[in-house]
Amino acid sequence: MIHLQNLTNRTLGEVTSNGRALLLSAFLSTSGAGAFTSISAVYLVSVAQISPHIVGMGLAASGVAGLAISTQTPQLIRRIGERAALLYLMSFSAVASVAYMAIRGPVFFCAVASTAVAAERGSAICRLVIISRSFPSDQRIVLRAQLQVAANFGFGIGAIAGGFALMVDTFAAYVLIIAANGSTTLAALIFVGRLTCVEEQGVEGFQVTALRDWKFIRISLVNAVSAMHAAILPIAIPLWLTRNSNLPKSLGAMLLVINTALVVLLQVRLSRRAGDFRSALRLNKQAGLLLVISCAIVGISSLLISSLAVILVIIFCVVYTLAEIIQSAGSWRITFALIPENSAASYHAANSTIIRLGTLTAPAVVVSFLQLPNDWGWPALGTFLGASCWLTSKLAKQVPSELVSL
Repeated sequence: MIHLQNLTNRTLGEVTSNGRALLLSAFLSTSGAGAFTSISAVYLVSVAQISPHIVGMGLAASGVAGLAISTQTPQLIRRIGERAALLYLMSFSAVASVAYMAIRGPVFFCAVASTAVAAERGSAICRLVIISRSFPSDQRIVLRAQLQVAANFGFGIGAIAGGFALMVDTFAAYVLIIAANGSTTLAALIFVGRLTCVEEQGVEGFQVTALRDWKFIRISLVNAVSAMHAAILPIAIPLWLTRNSNLPKSLGAMLLVINTALVVLLQVRLSRRAGDFRSALRLNKQAGLLLVISCAIVGISSLLISSLAVILVIIFCVVYTLAEIIQSAGSWRITFALIPENSAASYHAANSTIIRLGTLTAPAVVVSFLQLPNDWGWPALGTFLGASCWLTSKLAKQVPSELVSL
């Protein structure tokens, strides 16, 4: 555990004891998730004997069902407090993780997957509420960025472990990964138990809900459109490469490595630029401009010879990653500034649900732009995403100053 703490300090910079506990719990839980995610498809098809079609349908259905269940997280927080709710949901996550060992049919698979998704989304909401209530406003965005880096780092390490299990390709190796997923989640509970939270049970009654705040919901909806850029690297680029015979298909994997490395190195540093509400509005607009530029670069690369196109695509990846980082930081700051402290759970739940729905629909939206002829899809996609970033800032700026936590 000491080695983990030293690694966290070197990677993320100075953090408080409360922040360190939150980051280490996220690191441990996502490392197990990364390991299991990398083997899940092979395990479900080869070991659990579920057809690929049913796996795809089941994951989609469980994703929606789990998201719906997680919307009840504010009620759980209202009754027992955010730290207890996080402990409760992570325990459910550990049980669901181990239950994958017993899956032998589609019905049980959907039930386990739905429970896992609900627990994961609910835990994310609890962490955001803890940040809102237990950390001063000037620390929240940097801590949110640190949390993102810790999660990415943990997921990457877990994915490497999962890769070794795939190389071995035995039942014992897959079971070991599943057991490790549950174990790392349980280990994360130790750090959650060390959190000193400002518990505010009973503050949020059923009458106080974010759904009644149309200004906030409208901003969240537009922000969810901006966040659809997340589908560009894992989905749009690989599909585009399959249609562009001049470029190597392996380029997509290299871009993901570059993206991950830049996010780990720059996320915390660039997130400090969203120090106040007005800075976040500017940052969001800058992200929109960078998204327009990055997508235009991909469109231009289609017109060039292979060697020049590869260079341009790498430049695209750098510009896109900068846009991804500052869009995240800007949107986090805007969201925290617009959430009343006495209604943090319901507001974070509403915002997380809307963003998640945007993520689920992003692949279809992004791919539809790529169907436009003559590579006009990339400039159109960039304009679409850039306009949504600009509109998010415009709508947020219209919120009365007395409702904004500057």
